[in-house]
This record gives sequence, structure tokens and C-alpha cells, in this order.
Amino acid sequence: MDEIHLEISEFDKLLEPIANAEVDINDPNWQKNLRDAHHPLDKAGIREPAERLTQRIIELFLASNSKERGQIRKLLADNENFAWAMAAPESSDLEVAFRDSVLLLVIDDTIDTRDAITGIESLVDEAQANGVPYRPIMKQISKVAGTTDRYGLGSLRSVIKRYC
Repeated sequence: MDEIHLEISEFDKLLEPIANAEVDINDPNWQKNLRDAHHPLDKAGIREPAERLTQRIIELFLASNSKERGQIRKLLADNENFAWAMAAPESSDLEVAFRDSVLLLVIDDTIDTRDAITGIESLVDEAQANGVPYRPIMKQISKVAGTTDRYGLGSLRSVIKRYC
């Protein structure tokens, strides 16, 4: 955990100016510019090591008990720039890609529930379109999802359970 903490802190510092860059919403092309911009991990030049770290975080999170998962969530909450830019490595295994994408939403406990719901709905739609058997994966994820209802829309566990 200490090694992961050091890496996350290092990446968080590198991502800070990117995460905090101002967006000129008076520019008529601001939304297009955001969509067309390089991913923050690419801008910081850390995509590969950050994706490897994210994969380790996912594996550690799945293997952890409730207290340890809380420590991982706190670590990410304390390093919000990294949490914001986190990305799992692309996988040709659609089930793994789906699982990891949903887990990233579940691990980042500070995410707005509305954003999590929208993200999960989109991922489930994509999984269905690709024939991914998402229900057993969601059942597995529901066991590690948070139980705190932060914003009055239900806990992430209750959101995930809707798809089991």
C-alpha cells in the first residue's frame, strides 16, 4: 500500500495543472475542444505507468476487506487529480474491460452519484450491445461497492444491484 501511495501522489502532482486548467466557456468551441483534447494521462506523459498502477489498484481493491477498501478510497479522495484521470488499460476481453470500467466508478467514492449512474448505465448499454454477460459481473462488484448514500440517490452498492 505504501508503494501505491507514493506512485499515486507522484502522478497526482503531475496531473494537478491539467486537472485545474481553466476552460473558457465563452469560447463557442469549448465543448468540442474538451472532447478533442488528449486524455490527461497522455498530456502528462504517464499513461502506461498510470494504467499499470490503476490495474494494481483494481486487483488490490477486489482482494481487500472492507477496511482496506476504505483506505484505498481515502487514498484516491486525497489524490483527486489522479482519481479524476484514472484509466484502466484497454483489454481485448470485453468482460474484463466492462468489470474494470465499472470498478473505477465504484472505487472513486467521491464521484457524484448522478455521474456514477450515468456512467454505469452507459457501460451496461455497451455491454449488452456487445453480448457481455454483465449481470454476474455486477453481482461480483456489488459485494465491494460502497454502502454510503452521499447524495440522496442511494449508495453505489444499491445502484449496482439494480443490474444484478
